[in-house]
Amino acid sequence: MDSTHIELLEQFVRLLKGNPSLIHDDKLQFFKDYLISIGAKISPKPETNGADASASESASYSPKPNKTETTETSKPDVEPEIPPPEYDMGYVIEEGEYEEVELPAEEGEVTEEMADKSSELRSQAMSALSDGKLEEALNLFTEGVKCNPSSAPILAKRASVLCKLKRPSAALKDCDRALKSNPDSAVALMWRGRANMLLGNFEDAQKDFSQSARIDSNEVLEDWIRENKPNATKSRDHKLAVERQSKERMIKEKQERLRKAKEENEKAAREAAAAGATGGGMPDFGAGFPPGADAGGAGMGGMPGNLQDLFSDPEIMIAMQDPEVMNAFMDVQKDPNNIAKYAGNQKVQSVLEKLAMKFGGGAGSAPGGFGM
Repeated sequence: MDSTHIELLEQFVRLLKGNPSLIHDDKLQFFKDYLISIGAKISPKPETNGADASASESASYSPKPNKTETTETSKPDVEPEIPPPEYDMGYVIEEGEYEEVELPAEEGEVTEEMADKSSELRSQAMSALSDGKLEEALNLFTEGVKCNPSSAPILAKRASVLCKLKRPSAALKDCDRALKSNPDSAVALMWRGRANMLLGNFEDAQKDFSQSARIDSNEVLEDWIRENKPNATKSRDHKLAVERQSKERMIKEKQERLRKAKEENEKAAREAAAAGATGGGMPDFGAGFPPGADAGGAGMGGMPGNLQDLFSDPEIMIAMQDPEVMNAFMDVQKDPNNIAKYAGNQKVQSVLEKLAMKFGGGAGSAPGGFGM
């Protein structure tokens, strides 16, 4: 029994302990009979009306929250996953267990004698195949592959037999080897597509079919293309929908992070302003500015940039949470000449450049009016 069933049983027992009269409910007659059969003592049914019983049940039972329900309640705005489409699985097969067919390594040179032997075995296999003797044809093709492990024609033909024997995984290996030897083998592409089709790899199958048809089409191939196309289209559309949903989630999550950061920054700005009004301590963001200028932009010719603007910029405030950036900023505040220390630190430089723009400086100025 899994943990979910045990948890539900535990909740039910707690319910009965809180209100023993529930055992007399008609729906629980089977359970009551079972308890009596094993000698359990059942308390008599209390004399109470239905309304009082319902009120008693409601008051006495506080079910333990289900983990799944708690999770779903805590995330009410989470968009449900896009369900997979309903495919036509009529031609998809479930492979059984079978002995692996031999696929020798491509080692050594294939002599003329070996190539001739392979061709002879291929002819015998084709004859057996035409007579419907699939196992015999498979054995003969396998002997031919041993003689010439890189022969695209014999590998593709053996793949066709493997597909007919409902062994598409093995057929894929033969087709991959054949296409490695001859990428333009229409037969190998056709049967690799068929193997993928049988395995439910609809998009891969359609790609192989299309490429095979461009090289050399035939009626069987065209039938497979028409049969597989609806599933391939559904698979592609579902994949695109899932990718689109994932991107939309990432955008929403980023927007939510920025929204929260902005709220926190605005709160920090209000607290900083209040602390300044009451003499509280805070960094002197005006230190180091040219005479006549302050952190609020006064004396800077009406240029934009003020403390409120700084705290309202999520990117700056997120960057300022980095101790390295904050220490560098305070260091430069003490002495603008210290900017030279951070000439090679791109992270610090980019923040200081943005701060310079916020406080009314030019693109080449840092906070305090010094050059970058």
